[in-house]
Amino acid sequence: MSNNKKPTKKEKYEMKKKEKMEAKEKKLKTEKIKRIGMWIGLTVVIIGSLIVMVNLASNEPEGGGNATPQQVNAEDWTKGGEQASVEILEYADFQCPACADAKPALERLSEDFGDDLKIALRHFPLEAIHPNAQLASQAAEAAGLQGKFWEMHDMLFENQRDWSRERNPEDKFISYAEFLELDIEKFEADLKSDAVKDAVDSDQNAGFKAGVNSTPTFYLNGERIQNLGYEGFKTLIEEELSKSSE
Repeated sequence: MSNNKKPTKKEKYEMKKKEKMEAKEKKLKTEKIKRIGMWIGLTVVIIGSLIVMVNLASNEPEGGGNATPQQVNAEDWTKGGEQASVEILEYADFQCPACADAKPALERLSEDFGDDLKIALRHFPLEAIHPNAQLASQAAEAAGLQGKFWEMHDMLFENQRDWSRERNPEDKFISYAEFLELDIEKFEADLKSDAVKDAVDSDQNAGFKAGVNSTPTFYLNGERIQNLGYEGFKTLIEEELSKSSE
């Protein structure tokens, strides 16, 4: 004969009550963990932003960001007329949304002014708040070694939302290189090479010395200017062209 005794109604009630309490405690614990995770993530973002501001401020020269004129040189990636009388130099971060937003205006200016305008880009990745920016700059440099810098530049900005969310965007960058029909073996080797890293660092250091403290930062014929959008840039370019023709 079995000695198993069926639980009474009271015992069943107590068991259900206990199960509900345990489930409630488990739910509260899970919600608490989620809240802690959110606060940790927010704290990391805030600390990262503060680090960027402190680093940039410590590298700003006396007299402000306009203290050092920034002329386009032979080491810069450029497009437009080689002998153009007007030059726009941009310090950019490929993961920066404002830089992506500025791209259409620059393209339109390039089309409108043709050989009268030269546009140059220097890397200024803000890694503390844009963790994939450094590797993105290296991807553009690596593509540049195969004659496709501006093509990769366009791919990176046009697909910014996709690769910006990746923990490791390298596969995305390789897929862009494949689309551009680059030598993938060479691209992968160049992507992590010291020469490419040094090229990005050289641009960024030039920016630090000039007092660059945000992206995009623009210089027109050596003088720092605000991001004025298409119409504002167009007016300044026309003024410079008028001066050169006098």
